[in-house]
Amino acid sequence: MVWFAGYKNHIGFYPSSATFVVFKEQLKKHKTYKGAIQFTLDKPRPLALLAKIVKYRIKQNAEKEAAKKGKKEVIFNQISSFKSH
Repeated sequence: MVWFAGYKNHIGFYPSSATFVVFKEQLKKHKTYKGAIQFTLDKPRPLALLAKIVKYRIKQNAEKEAAKKGKKEVIFNQISSFKSH
């Protein structure tokens, strides 16, 4: 759902691209670069913001899975009704 990477001078945090739209205001005070949020090693990480982003990604994944499951059920129902005719 999210990825971290450690570098010499910062920690890279890699959520989905939609995260940058949803959390645009909260991310203004952080350096962002090509889908990453960079946190310097000399300052505390914004744990509350990170928790919100992870919760958002969990919700996003759950909705995606529910949509997939719903599509599968619709297709199955269509196939089932076709076989009964």
